[in-house]
Amino acid sequence: MTALCPCANFGEIGHGCANSNGALGGARLFASGATRPNTVVLTCEGIPNNNLCTFLRGTLDDANGTVFGDGVLCASGTIIRFGQQSAGGAGLPNGAIAAAGTVPAGNTRYYQVHYRNPSAAFCPPEAFNVSNAYRIDW
Repeated sequence: MTALCPCANFGEIGHGCANSNGALGGARLFASGATRPNTVVLTCEGIPNNNLCTFLRGTLDDANGTVFGDGVLCASGTIIRFGQQSAGGAGLPNGAIAAAGTVPAGNTRYYQVHYRNPSAAFCPPEAFNVSNAYRIDW
């Protein structure tokens, strides 16, 4: 069984679970650039403004997901945090972030953005959420 958004706070297709921004349908992580040479840039939209965003990279995909705050964490295995930014205008991180670290060719990694969602009335008692998961085959 696949984990459901914890407060029936379902986001739009391709987004994470909804957050206190409501109208934006949850955070959506996407990438641009190429893997060889590594010019991959990750960008996340739909995050409430002025909230801390932490980029995550996992070695495995948890197809069932795990409830994590107000969202569902799908990146699993060995997870590293590799960058933080505050969400800016229109919920976009102030700029984007390069996919960090060297991933050997032929490997796959799974990315998500963990962020503060501090509205106490939204999906209590947690105050954080995650974006959709994004797969990159290196």
